[in-house]
Amino acid sequence: MGARPWQQRKPIEIGLPWSLLFIPVMFMGAGLSIPYRVISRRIPRRREREFRTQMEAIGRVIEWSDFLRAVSENRGTFIGERYSFKGPVRWWWTPEDLYSACPYPTADWLTMVKDESFRPFAEWCRQRYASPDRGEALLIDAHAVPTSEVRSVSNGVRSESGTARWIEVAPPKSLHKR
Repeated sequence: MGARPWQQRKPIEIGLPWSLLFIPVMFMGAGLSIPYRVISRRIPRRREREFRTQMEAIGRVIEWSDFLRAVSENRGTFIGERYSFKGPVRWWWTPEDLYSACPYPTADWLTMVKDESFRPFAEWCRQRYASPDRGEALLIDAHAVPTSEVRSVSNGVRSESGTARWIEVAPPKSLHKR
């Protein structure tokens, strides 16, 4: 039985002059990471705000209360367009039953991201519903709604039976290419 990989490694030793220089470098790195983190969070939020404004200008936004009414009446399809695990996630709603209209097989988001064979579905969904230029779905205006409420509603739509439906879609550009 051989040694395990972590048992084979020897510790790296840094000499005295370099170790003294290493401490201030670590403090500078920590100091720079805080403003970087703040800025890196604001940029995607600003982009999503600009996108929502663009969709409002062309009349493709549904208010949260109107969306909740549609869900309670079991109408339409709730589309979660997820770009990655960390986001952004855009919430769309269409009065159509996406599953009845869809000519392609569907899958959950993770399967879709990993399997290239779901690209036709992702492209079809993007063109027909979520495209900023040609799509028909309405962007759900949930920016002022607490995240816990949005999750609660999306979980409720996923688990309830009826005509209201839910699907999570990966945009074609975020799909794995072989």
